[in-house]
Amino acid sequence: MSQSPCPFTDEAAAKEGLVAWFTRCHRVCDDLWAEVESAVDRGDPSEILSTAVQFVNTTRKHLKAEEEVLFPMVGQATGMGAHGPVAVMLMEHQQMKHLLTMVEENARGGSGDLVLDHGDTLLMLTQQHNIKEEQILYPMSEQFLSGQWPEIHRLLEI
Repeated sequence: MSQSPCPFTDEAAAKEGLVAWFTRCHRVCDDLWAEVESAVDRGDPSEILSTAVQFVNTTRKHLKAEEEVLFPMVGQATGMGAHGPVAVMLMEHQQMKHLLTMVEENARGGSGDLVLDHGDTLLMLTQQHNIKEEQILYPMSEQFLSGQWPEIHRLLEI
């Protein structure tokens, strides 16, 4: 990967391990979405666009990190491949990517209301998705991959 999928994570989260790091990435994306909502409230189209693009790009990087680094390693370590929890996460990622595209397109089109409409749908899906990752997939990943966290961390180019 060319850049960290979670550029604002602190070193403490990285030192705490996989669960802490990826969970912190979720919080970074949550915080960026709150900035988009605030920008829409203020009504400045250029601010809406810049915050939406930052949110969309950061979220896409996070999804890519999971899809290209974490999920394949979990699938291999557990013998499940792209089945089980990984398959569910991948399916939800596809839904999330579609909504991210809609958020960005609406921001580029100057429609703050549509940004919020698609963003609210995305937020509901993301909250449910993140709970599953944080309570099931990440702990399982850490259990199977704890010895590989330094390698995973390097692959993410932190």
